[in-house]
Amino acid sequence: MILSIIIPIYKVEKYLEKCILSCVNQNIPRGDYEIIAVNDGSPDKSLQIVERIASHYANIRVITRQNGGLSAARNTGIDNAKGEYLFFVDSDDWIENNCLRKITDVLKDQKPDVLCICSANVLGNQIIRRMSYEGLKSESGPDSMLHYVTPCATFHIVRKAHLDQNNIRFYEGIFHEDTEYTPRMRYLAKKVSYLNDLIYFVFQNSNSITRTVNIKKIYDVITVVAPNLHYFSIEHVNLKYRSVYMNIISCSINTVLISNYPLSWKELREINKLLYDRSYLFDDYCKSTKFRYKIEGLLFKLFPNNSVDIFYLMKFKLKYLIMGKVG
Repeated sequence: MILSIIIPIYKVEKYLEKCILSCVNQNIPRGDYEIIAVNDGSPDKSLQIVERIASHYANIRVITRQNGGLSAARNTGIDNAKGEYLFFVDSDDWIENNCLRKITDVLKDQKPDVLCICSANVLGNQIIRRMSYEGLKSESGPDSMLHYVTPCATFHIVRKAHLDQNNIRFYEGIFHEDTEYTPRMRYLAKKVSYLNDLIYFVFQNSNSITRTVNIKKIYDVITVVAPNLHYFSIEHVNLKYRSVYMNIISCSINTVLISNYPLSWKELREINKLLYDRSYLFDDYCKSTKFRYKIEGLLFKLFPNNSVDIFYLMKFKLKYLIMGKVG
């Protein structure tokens, strides 16, 4: 069996049928691939929906587990997969009809550890392409980081043996698990290939956990994601590629600070302390290739107890001041 499609399921009864049927309506024999639906203790009717659909298709397996979050559900899928390659599909998204022939042809022909696929955001009737891999050829994992555009695990089809041999799994119990997982998974790959066809469609769901304000997202990035990537870059990444990781670390911290703005005084004090205790991350900012990150890193090092205040001052207050003067 060449492919296992892993679909974590939690409170998605409105979207689940469309997602699963998109994986069923394909142009390769059903014996060539399986769909693993991991019910992560969903309290709604999602389990009934997937069991009803699975009763009509022999290549759908339903696994029910105690709720543990997206990472835990994906890891359960990985551990139970029979396919040579793994394709993670979120249950409120869908894939292009009859796309698996293109995908499996590339997998069989090029035999990569990782296949990067293209996706689009779907907002109403609008379909907006997120990236293009036109002209890119197969390359090593480290070289592929020079073309790194997204951490989304759903846009990367990966060889199961690659994950097993390198002891790679999703970090459980955190938000932004893809940002922690993908830069490690990509770099350690021997071969990364690209497919420029639109394969994956992302439903812009305002209730998605990736689009809701939650202060834990900041804690998780500062205490787990950024430190893990920092030490991974030191232990594994050649100097030629290390600045890519400095960019990812800086961007991940900035992104959660922006998306969870504003913070209460207590939260601000706590997060300043978290960053102060990990002040080596300020050096990562300084070593990035982005001028803004370099300036932020320098200011963070000068005022290590007030790094978040400095970030918000640069991002919001100075911007409004400049716009006011221009106006």
